[in-house]
Amino acid sequence: MDFCLPETMNRFLKALSVAHPWAVTAVLCAVVLSLACAALDRTFVVHDADLHLYQTYALRVLEGQCPFRDFRVEYPPLALLPMLLPALVRTGDFDIYLRLFFLQNILLLALTTRLVLGLPLFRKGRSGRRRVPAGGYFLLVLISLPHLLLRFDIFPALLTLLAVRAVFRDKPVGAGFWLGLGIAAKLYPVVLLAVAGVYYFGSRQYRSLLRLGGGVGAGLVVSCLPLAVPAGVEIVGFLKYHQVRGLQIESVWSGLLLLGQQVGMLREKIVFNYGAFHLESILSHRLAEGLPVLAVACFTVLTAWLLYRFQIEYRRTGRISQEHLGSALLAVLLLFITVNKVFSPQYLLWLLPFAGFLSPVRMVVLVLIFALTTLLFPFTYNALLTLKLPAVLLLNVRNALTVSLLFSLLNVPQVPSYSRKAEPALK
Repeated sequence: MDFCLPETMNRFLKALSVAHPWAVTAVLCAVVLSLACAALDRTFVVHDADLHLYQTYALRVLEGQCPFRDFRVEYPPLALLPMLLPALVRTGDFDIYLRLFFLQNILLLALTTRLVLGLPLFRKGRSGRRRVPAGGYFLLVLISLPHLLLRFDIFPALLTLLAVRAVFRDKPVGAGFWLGLGIAAKLYPVVLLAVAGVYYFGSRQYRSLLRLGGGVGAGLVVSCLPLAVPAGVEIVGFLKYHQVRGLQIESVWSGLLLLGQQVGMLREKIVFNYGAFHLESILSHRLAEGLPVLAVACFTVLTAWLLYRFQIEYRRTGRISQEHLGSALLAVLLLFITVNKVFSPQYLLWLLPFAGFLSPVRMVVLVLIFALTTLLFPFTYNALLTLKLPAVLLLNVRNALTVSLLFSLLNVPQVPSYSRKAEPALK
C-alpha cells in the first residue's frame, strides 16, 4: 500500500480539529515523549550547556547555599524552581537530571496544551470543529521541541497562560498574581502586564485595574521574599548581568550587521561571553547601549496604540473581543523579541499559549518562523558562527518574517466576524 507522508499528515491534523482536548493533549505528549527518548542517545542533545548550568544552581541550593548571596544567578528568583525540582533526586548524575528535566517539561507542556485547547478560540462550534484548528499548535510544539526540552521557558509560558485565562474569567487579582509569578520567573511577562492594564483601562474597569496591580504585588512577594530576605539587594543582581552583555548573534540587529559584513560594508567579530555568542565591534557596542532607549520608546508607542484601539472597540461594541486582546499580547511579545539585543530560540516558546489567536495565514507565518529558528539552532548554527552566507540569509529571513508578523498584528479587525454571535462578552 502506498504511503504519502504529506497526505497522512494532512489527515492527522484534520483529525485533531474534531478530537477531544484531552485526546489531543495525550497524543501530543506521547509524540513528544517518544522523541525525547530518542534524543537521549546524545545525537540530538548536543547543546545542553544551559542544563549543566541549571544543575549547578540546583546542587548548590541543595548544599545549603543561598542564591544571589552565596553565588551569582543570571535568572530571576522563581526560575530556580524548575531547575531545582529535577535535582531533588540527589544523585548528582547529569544524565538522570537530564531525563527528569525532560519529563518535567513534558508535564508542563501537557498542562499548557490542555489549557490552550480550553481557550474560547479553540472550543468547538456548532459543526463540531474547533474555530481555530489544533493542528497549528501541534506543529509549533513539534518544531520547537529542541528548545522546549532543553530550556525552562515552558514554565513562564504556562504562568502567562494562566494569567490570560484569569482575565477571560474576569478574575483580575488572579491574573495579576500569575503575571507576578511569571515576572519572577523570566521577566518578560512585565510587557503582558502593560497589555492587561490598558485592557482594563480601555474597557473602563478601573477597580479591576487596581486589583490587577495588587495581584502582581502579591505574586512578586510570594515568589521573591523568601530569597530577598537573606540575599538583600543582590536578588536583582541578574539585571546587571543582562545589561552589560552585547548583541547576541541571532538578534534582529545582529542579522543586519552580519548582512552588512557580507557585502563588505562592516567588520564584526564574534566572541563568546555571558553564556552566548555576541558581536564585537564599536558599532555593535553603541547599538547595544542605545537599544534600551529604543525599546522604551517602542513600547510606549505600542501601548498608546493598543489603548486607542481598545477604546474605539469598547465605544462601538461595549466590549473588547478576546481575539483583539490575544493579538495585542502576541504583538507586545514580538516587539519585545525584535527590539531586544538577544533573540534566543527558546523565546518563541513564549508565543505558544497565544498562537490560537492568529488567523490561518498568520499561523502559517509563525510556523515558518519556528521552523527557520530550529533550522538555525541547532542544525546550522556552526555555519552561522563561521559567517556562511546561506546561514546569514536564513537568519535575516527569519527575522524579517518576525517583524512582518508583528506589524500585521497591529491592524487586527476591531470585531472578528466569527465571534460576533458566538463569543461571550468580556465585561
